[in-house]
Amino acid sequence: MNKLIKLLPFVILIPFLTACPCDENDTDNFVTTSEDNGSETPTEWNPTEHELLYCGNNILDAFEECDEGSEGSVICDKDCSFPTCGDGVINTFVGEECDDSNDNDEDDCSNDCYLPRTVFLTSKPIGSGNFGGINVADTFCQRDAIEHGIKGTFKAWLSDSDSNNDPIVRFGDFSTYKGWYILPTSITPTLVSRGNLHLQVELLAPINVMPNGMIDLESDLVWSNTLANGYAISDFFTCDDWNSNLDRLNGSAGSRWYVNGLWTQWDLTECSDSEVKLYCFQVND
Repeated sequence: MNKLIKLLPFVILIPFLTACPCDENDTDNFVTTSEDNGSETPTEWNPTEHELLYCGNNILDAFEECDEGSEGSVICDKDCSFPTCGDGVINTFVGEECDDSNDNDEDDCSNDCYLPRTVFLTSKPIGSGNFGGINVADTFCQRDAIEHGIKGTFKAWLSDSDSNNDPIVRFGDFSTYKGWYILPTSITPTLVSRGNLHLQVELLAPINVMPNGMIDLESDLVWSNTLANGYAISDFFTCDDWNSNLDRLNGSAGSRWYVNGLWTQWDLTECSDSEVKLYCFQVND
């Protein structure tokens, strides 16, 4: 009987020890509901928005440099750090196409966070100067790329009398692209030139590789009428906007043998010349 009396206080205390998993004074973060007897009983955890500390909530928390939401913005990466090329986070709002967080400028992601773009010499001549105009030339390049398994959008390095058709305009972001142009060589892609108008500086390699990865050892001339900066050379040397094969008309052509400016501006050739090819450039989709 004495033993039972000694244990009784502990038995009575057990319900009180298990009834509430919290500090009785810490009720600020609980939602309370009134029961029939008028008492208030804590029911569930309901933190305020400021207590939800996570990246992407549009609230600048103590551990964040910035917070512009889960997608990020032009001033903030989606991991809530300031955008910097090389930080391993791709921020498309600032124009990054990739970010491999290394300092190798010649790999699949340049140190300016741009993906490389392919340039090639067509596998076949497009023919004489009456092939049908700029749109036909662009289609010729795109088909050549598709037939040889090269992904991306391709357009011809070609100008006519309409300034809106100059590559500086037609290629989209040609003037601001800072990545590498590469040749589709079979083993390792060959660097040709950095973008951002660097094509007007001496190339690292001639554009003499066809989309199958092989070097063209036979062809020479390439229809162009385009300066290395992407603007047209002339309104006159276009074979009547690439719709004529008359001997008395001339078209401006480059030569695939050269790495200096002659690659795109070599000489004039008769519009009847049927052995002329095209340069094809990958452009921003």
